[in-house]
Amino acid sequence: MDGKTPVPVAVDPATGAIITEIDTSAGSLPGTIRNGQQTVTTGAVALPGGALTQGVVLESLSTNAVSIFVGSTAVTTSTGTELTPGSSISVAVNNTNVIYVICVSGSPVITWLGS
Repeated sequence: MDGKTPVPVAVDPATGAIITEIDTSAGSLPGTIRNGQQTVTTGAVALPGGALTQGVVLESLSTNAVSIFVGSTAVTTSTGTELTPGSSISVAVNNTNVIYVICVSGSPVITWLGS
């Protein structure tokens, strides 16, 4: 990147056009950042509640020995989205308590940062 060439940041779902800037003048930015960590077990559990307006990024610690599976209340290690150690995923939700996590074994840790 040369600092002058626009970098695509999104795609307009209505037109398919690449958006290189996001106009935030019409809205306000979130005033609160939510973050935390939780040890994951072999039984599906929700993340602690925290209201969000922009969604959340979930990350499996790079030091984890096993994958974490992410999904809804019915998540299993067969149906969840797999987060291998060190990987992350962005989820558009309005509260962290709608996200459930589970693992096959061990006690991996998931972290999150959202607003």
